[in-house]
Amino acid sequence: MISIDFNSPTIDTTYTAHLTEMPEGGYAPLVRIDYGEVEAIAINNPPKIIALPQDLDLVSVIANGQTLTPTVAKTLKYGEYQYDPYTKTVRVFVPGVRSLVLLGKKEQIKYAPPMLPGPYPWLFTRLPLEGNIQIDRDFEQHPRVSFQLESTLSKSQLQQIFTPGTELEIYGLPLRINSIRIVELPRSIYPDSRCKISVSLGGKWENRIEDPVFLRRDGGNSTPNNEPFQDPECSTGVLNSTTDPNNSVSIQELLSRAGIPYSGPTLKPVPIERGTPRDAVVSPSQLLEERLRVANSFVRWSTTSAVEVIPINSTKAWFYQEPDILGEVETSYDAIARPSKRAAIVPNINPIAPDFVYFPSAIQKAPIPTIKSEIPTALAFEYPNVELTGEFSNPKDDTREKTQGQSQPRYVRKPPTRDTRIDGDLNAHNPPDGVSVIRVMSLCFDLGGSTKTRSYVNQEDGTEVSKVDEIWGFAYTALQIYDDGSDELKGNALQYWKCIKRTRTDYIYDEGTGYLLYIFESGYNTVRWRQESTDSPETLEIEETDEEQELYEFFRIPVTSRSSYRLKLMPEYSSEGLFETYKVCNRDGTSSLRALINPDYAPPYYVEWERTESFAFASRPNPDNEGVEPDSETKLAPDLIVGEESMFEARVEVIPAVYEEKLVGFDNKIPIYEQGVQLYPQKWIKYIKKFKAEGQQIAQALAETSIEQGTGDLPVHQRRVALYAKEEPSQNNSKTESDREQQYKYLIRTPGYTSEDPVNGSEDFPLAKTLEEALTAARCKLAIENWRQGLTETLDIGGNLNIKEGDRFNYYLNGEYRQRVVLGASTTLNILGAIDRKPRLTAVTRLTLGRWMLPQLEYFKIPVNGDPSNPELSVLVINIINENLGQLLDWASVRSRRNPG
Repeated sequence: MISIDFNSPTIDTTYTAHLTEMPEGGYAPLVRIDYGEVEAIAINNPPKIIALPQDLDLVSVIANGQTLTPTVAKTLKYGEYQYDPYTKTVRVFVPGVRSLVLLGKKEQIKYAPPMLPGPYPWLFTRLPLEGNIQIDRDFEQHPRVSFQLESTLSKSQLQQIFTPGTELEIYGLPLRINSIRIVELPRSIYPDSRCKISVSLGGKWENRIEDPVFLRRDGGNSTPNNEPFQDPECSTGVLNSTTDPNNSVSIQELLSRAGIPYSGPTLKPVPIERGTPRDAVVSPSQLLEERLRVANSFVRWSTTSAVEVIPINSTKAWFYQEPDILGEVETSYDAIARPSKRAAIVPNINPIAPDFVYFPSAIQKAPIPTIKSEIPTALAFEYPNVELTGEFSNPKDDTREKTQGQSQPRYVRKPPTRDTRIDGDLNAHNPPDGVSVIRVMSLCFDLGGSTKTRSYVNQEDGTEVSKVDEIWGFAYTALQIYDDGSDELKGNALQYWKCIKRTRTDYIYDEGTGYLLYIFESGYNTVRWRQESTDSPETLEIEETDEEQELYEFFRIPVTSRSSYRLKLMPEYSSEGLFETYKVCNRDGTSSLRALINPDYAPPYYVEWERTESFAFASRPNPDNEGVEPDSETKLAPDLIVGEESMFEARVEVIPAVYEEKLVGFDNKIPIYEQGVQLYPQKWIKYIKKFKAEGQQIAQALAETSIEQGTGDLPVHQRRVALYAKEEPSQNNSKTESDREQQYKYLIRTPGYTSEDPVNGSEDFPLAKTLEEALTAARCKLAIENWRQGLTETLDIGGNLNIKEGDRFNYYLNGEYRQRVVLGASTTLNILGAIDRKPRLTAVTRLTLGRWMLPQLEYFKIPVNGDPSNPELSVLVINIINENLGQLLDWASVRSRRNPG
């Protein structure tokens, strides 16, 4: 909401202050603004800098029907303008605008103290008075007013009018007469029975706010006969149900019981504990003060209609030009910056010595100030790594309602995700850089040529479920790249750069536990029966039509691999992670523990037996045997075999740990033993068999048998990523045991301090239920304390009784644009008498200002280990598991070097 006031008493006809108010993050509706008696100057095709007449003060700028925003920044943003009151120039940033309308007011001759225009309160119009009135209003204080008057009324009349305790309103201030002093002047000197009167007035709400009020809505000094007896043994010690009207009471209601209206945001209610007597009373003043900073607000007692609570970022703003300031401006600084513990170096800023030889021929004008923002000042109130305490950081001290609005934690399935990532060389399908023509045989992949690899990895819910591996390289024969014209090797690199191996691997997981059980791989590999020589390629020495050429040509063979795992439960394990407990509060005030099962939990398994085999195998009769008859002296050459094959098998035997047994008693004559200290740790033995054959004729074969031994726990087998996420309740008032074990402390600091500085004090806002509320209260207190301290200015302006404490006050002085907040406004009214039965008053307002700022505040949390506590109740959880998972696949029945049949 935006509110603009142009009907308030003005300083004079030269300047009318207007107010703006807008909550943070709000939007202003469309409004029509009346600037009063102003002159409008229309400018077509405006230049970058517009000069105003010297006797005109700018009020506003309108472009295309839109009122622009004033600023003092050197760099303008769209829709902003900058007005320099010293040079009478305007800069506007609205690209493409063809016409502007400048609104301004004519300057008039100032005189001080200025006359205060009407309308006037009844005190000045209905009574023959002369003298002065002092009106004081200070930040978060009750207003104070004092009269020093002379009147021709009699003592009895004055005493009747100004009776102590009388409540009255003067210029919108709620006042109450505290005391009166009357001096009767001698009639020998003053024959009109003149009296001098001194009146002291305080705030109207000051008298009422201190009165105690009943806390309960049905409060009273007597107990009704129909009220049920409260048995102390049945008291739960918690608050009443939310259906009980005496569960809590608002600050607004407590103030209304004291006869004080309220205006402002909704404050935190005042809780009423069970068993609170009907005659319990509270002080509304204290309860209101405790809730101000948490609401990011301050209180104003100087409004007649109600006590106002105003957010610090939603105050009204006043703007004054330098000619509107009367007399001197006094500024005092007492804030010391933390990093200022160093010697100061002051540069030589003396003015240039004047030239006494050559004098100017014309009168030099006074220098014109340059518009600029004032320099920053230090903080007078700081948070030097202060611990922020409160209910949010002390869950054991939580006394909130436990029986209402409770929800339970749960596990929910994560949104299914599928994605593919590429590992290796993204450009594996392109030949190596710099190779466009093949001129040597050594580039062929099986003769030592370079290759590239690339993998496409498919994931589901973060777990790898399959992947495709590729190997790229040059595959060619000398005959294929031979050039008859040049009699040399000359082949196109793009033509012979091929995918020489491509396999797909699939991972199979157990549906219940998520353990990996099987791995299957399939694809192809590129091979040839015989390799060529790099020096004397065989395909160039034999005829092209010779069948032997086929032995040197590349072809693909299938690749098959599979792995299987047989898993076994760990001999010793705990069920940690299977469930966690959370507390449920019952309506009778008791609590119980319940178990929340983790659906992703699986007991630890190790690989008891695993088996892997891989084969990519091809064979053909040896062409050297054609036409050869085998006999006792002539042996046939072996078949040509190409490819590779491998086998791996591992089996684990576990020897459990040995513990001491202690006899602890008998049950029906059966001895009962308890496990004692460990005598011998767990041991395991791993039997490994390996076989691998590869190369031409699969001649490079290796068979290996080994044994590994070790002590301690075996590694847990591979599992998929968790599929479920824990969802905390939206409003969880009860804390689990795990919550109690892990606590945090929160530190707040202002600029100039780091996390390495020691903790210096604490700050507590008892009504802050969340961390965000506590931080809001700390930021509010930090801002208000720095308004009050560090920098203080006092200045005089023409009487303006509409300026209130807490308002923002911005003005120009000596080229500086200063932003202030009103800490106090003291207005002196001089009643000069009456002319034509109209009183004549002069008014001067002295403002006490603080610097407007909203300092930065940082926070960070540090984990603190809580004291262990015994469980309140035991929870029984039954989890049915299998001792073994998975099974071994039988060896493949395929013809190979190991299985030639």
